Amino acid sequence: MLKNLIDRLESKDVPFFWSVLTFVFAVTIRNFVELFNTHERIDLFGIATLVHYSLFYGALALALAVLLRRATALPIERVLRVVLPSFVIVITAPLFDLLISGGSGFPMGYFGPEFHDRMFLRFLTFFGTGIPPAQHAPIPTMGITPGIRIEVAFVLAGLTYYLRIKGASWLRTVFSVFAGYSLIFAFVSAPFFLMGFSRLIGIYPPGDWSPTYALAYALLIAILGGVLVCIWNRAFFLALARDFRWERLLHFELMFVLGIVMKPDQARSALEAPTLETLLAYWVAGVALAFAWLFSVMTNNLVDSGIDAIANPGRPIPAGAIPPDRYKSTSWIVLGLAVSYAALAGFYPLFMILLFVGGYFLYSMPPLRLKTVPFFSKVIIAFNSLTLVIFGFVSHSPDLELFPKPLIVFFLVGMTAAIQFIDLKDYEGDRAEGIRTLPVLLGLRRSQFVIGVFVALGYFGITTRIPDKTTSALFVLVGLVQFLLIIRKKYTEKPVFLLYLASLVYFIHTVWSQSAK
Repeated sequence: MLKNLIDRLESKDVPFFWSVLTFVFAVTIRNFVELFNTHERIDLFGIATLVHYSLFYGALALALAVLLRRATALPIERVLRVVLPSFVIVITAPLFDLLISGGSGFPMGYFGPEFHDRMFLRFLTFFGTGIPPAQHAPIPTMGITPGIRIEVAFVLAGLTYYLRIKGASWLRTVFSVFAGYSLIFAFVSAPFFLMGFSRLIGIYPPGDWSPTYALAYALLIAILGGVLVCIWNRAFFLALARDFRWERLLHFELMFVLGIVMKPDQARSALEAPTLETLLAYWVAGVALAFAWLFSVMTNNLVDSGIDAIANPGRPIPAGAIPPDRYKSTSWIVLGLAVSYAALAGFYPLFMILLFVGGYFLYSMPPLRLKTVPFFSKVIIAFNSLTLVIFGFVSHSPDLELFPKPLIVFFLVGMTAAIQFIDLKDYEGDRAEGIRTLPVLLGLRRSQFVIGVFVALGYFGITTRIPDKTTSALFVLVGLVQFLLIIRKKYTEKPVFLLYLASLVYFIHTVWSQSAK
């Protein structure tokens, strides 16, 4: 009977998306039933709590899928088709608690350092059966309830059966089930890990734990999701990763960091003593920016396939690594992830990502396709960079009046001119497609000298923001080196970009050091 059920779950006759929806709705029902079990006021069960609980189960599902894939070597899609619908079992925990308690329920909760001790003993005794919470716990019975123990027992029995019918040896089965129990125990002990991390890096714990849990699980899902995509189709994953254009992404991430460290006196104390929630929100915003950048790269590739066939034949579409239809559908999934992660990080990150994606869409995509406008098209890239700096700044200082106004001019004029160097490597492809970039209009050699001057002047201009003479002299020297790198006959972009990124990191360090005084 169970084998037939597993066969039905694995069947490709059922769309994979239905398995995902089954998981989502099972978790939603669990969250609702848990309200009755814990007697939590429904007006206190807000969106943060709902997202937190849902992401908890999402991260756990992906972690168990990785474990089972490792134990069985089955295709990851086949494993997920079983794991995701099987989460209907989570509905049983609050139901068993209600039945056992005669309808009064038991308060569920994590294992936490404030309420629970003797954790190794709890691990050895199946979540501490017979071990009471610490004496100072506000609710004597809070934590792992009888219903949760029954639920986990069902899960471990199911893992054992699944592994055995898939051909795993008893030794591998026992080891994998033990790993599964350890994984579940680690998830329900999340406060220990988060509090330990807070103390390790010397920051304050959050005032509201639900958003912090949600952010932490979102980061874990991003990591596990990447692992699962790599397992599912390694060639597909590597094709996307190789075309990520990491140098450009790092530029934008560092723009956001630059805004964060540009703290005025009014915001200094808040930034120098962030909570764990604030730190995780920054990281989630960084993940959202990475997804937004990937979407922009993918949509640009879809339109520029003709140019790439000449100038960049190794990119996914001209190389034939990913079919255009799949590439296009994947880009919309990536956009959804960008918006979702940004919304999770807060309103400012969401607005930031929408502006970033919108700017690049106007730059790359028809009908406007502003990248075909000579010189001034790079205003969009400069604007996106400035936007990230501003949103990093307002994350700790919402008053835009405090933002340094000269930087706006520097970005919209200086960066617009200097960023023209990104068109040098695409000269042949742009010329063939009739795209009027500065190198196409002036010719390659002449444009190298003009753009080299623009870049050098940008470095000279930034010294006006650096009071230290030694550091200013260093940036003047870097500007001259960049000029020489750009005017080389055998021009390559990577040394220019790497030197730029190194100088940007040093500039951020300089700004941070100045603002900390």
